[in-house]
Amino acid sequence: MFFSFVNTRECPCRTDLGTIEPLDYSFNYSIDEKFSVIDLDTNTTSIEKHYICEAPRIVETIKILHKPPFVAVDVGRYSSSMAELPDPLFIGNYK
Repeated sequence: MFFSFVNTRECPCRTDLGTIEPLDYSFNYSIDEKFSVIDLDTNTTSIEKHYICEAPRIVETIKILHKPPFVAVDVGRYSSSMAELPDPLFIGNYK
């Protein structure tokens, strides 16, 4: 017996959507009022208003598999059974 689960890590897309407001865009977006634009021909930098995508994007998927380390065996009078127990295992009196 083992336990497993999948965990995904997401972050905002942050893709530049341009200077025109995307009215029919189906995801959330933000406005960056101080987006730096460099003109390579004149080697000048200007500040423009750009729309930035804020849609969640999956960047990593982690699968965790856990197998408990303890096994309890019950040898009974009529049948035997075996079960895996979660960690920790306490034997005797525990306070």
